[in-house]
Amino acid sequence: MYKTVIVLAVTLFSTCLYSTVAEESVLQSMEREFQAIVKSVQPSVVEVVATCTATTQKISRNRRTLVDDDSETVVYYQNIGSGIIIDSAGHVVTTAGVVDNADEIEVVFADGERASGTLLGVDMPTDIAVLSVESDNLPQMRIGDSDQINTGSWVITVGSSYRHSPTLSFGTVSGLEILPNRPFYDAIKINASVNPGNSGGAVVNTSGEIVGVIAAKMEDPYLKQISQWLSSPTPGLFQTQATMLNAGTPFEQIWTRSEIGFAIPINTVKHIAEQLTRHGKVSRGWLGVRLEQERERTTAVGVRVTGVSKDSPAHKSGIKYRDVIVEFKGKPVHTFLELKKRVASFSPDTRVTVKIYRDGQFLLREVVLGSRE
Repeated sequence: MYKTVIVLAVTLFSTCLYSTVAEESVLQSMEREFQAIVKSVQPSVVEVVATCTATTQKISRNRRTLVDDDSETVVYYQNIGSGIIIDSAGHVVTTAGVVDNADEIEVVFADGERASGTLLGVDMPTDIAVLSVESDNLPQMRIGDSDQINTGSWVITVGSSYRHSPTLSFGTVSGLEILPNRPFYDAIKINASVNPGNSGGAVVNTSGEIVGVIAAKMEDPYLKQISQWLSSPTPGLFQTQATMLNAGTPFEQIWTRSEIGFAIPINTVKHIAEQLTRHGKVSRGWLGVRLEQERERTTAVGVRVTGVSKDSPAHKSGIKYRDVIVEFKGKPVHTFLELKKRVASFSPDTRVTVKIYRDGQFLLREVVLGSRE
């Protein structure tokens, strides 16, 4: 009996030991895969340093009034973010908030090499900008299909923040969401730490493919504070921020980090980047209506037209006030943000069919889209 107990105990101990070793082996394997993915993506992620200037007027300390016009002060500051090399021709994608209004742009590669960046175009509605740099032997990145991203997908974010490359985080996708201030694409919502300066960095799937670009948060505190600072009448604020800037402290380091971020799907990035590279701007379709969610109890589910611009494509096609748009180019419409995104996905002069509900009946209207300026 004692021998039987000893044998069972040894067997149980061996089983537990094997399970522990097996579990550690799985974790070590995951660790190696993680490191391999980061190593493959890191050369494609760069740091983008945009030097900007702003002119402010000095304020009288005693009366807090503007003094002479010749007392304007020029303030220099830097936006520091990340970017992704998208091809061997030297095109780099970053976010518009990093480079907009920049006087000089410098791109710092993962190996420390530096190059001047030329801004080819900015698309503010999607927060995408494309730069051109001259450099040899640029790495080729693997681009995935962002349409395959689902809730629960594992992703890695790779950024290059303040010369500490790379800046990494690991998390999961918690869904897709159309943001009110970015209505032209379904943003990827990520439960992962978003570090200062990561805007423009890469979102990578478990196959090592880039599936998104880290977007600025829905409301970036540092950008809001900079805007308030530049328009503030308080002299002390100028001195404090100028001191921090002169000491080399980037503005973004003042503000806290967010644990939830949004990313621009790479399929959207490719489409926008191609237009910016070729034309310097993005052309989007325009319908010419004001909309609200349909709330009345009718047989139609869609969005109600609350206004039609004169001589707009909608006006010319016969769409009227209080019509309910239920389909656009053969697909059902559920929300006004959904319709806005769908209209903008087509180029101007595209002919589409719009299904509307009016006075108890469904009607079809042929619309030639205009251009959204």
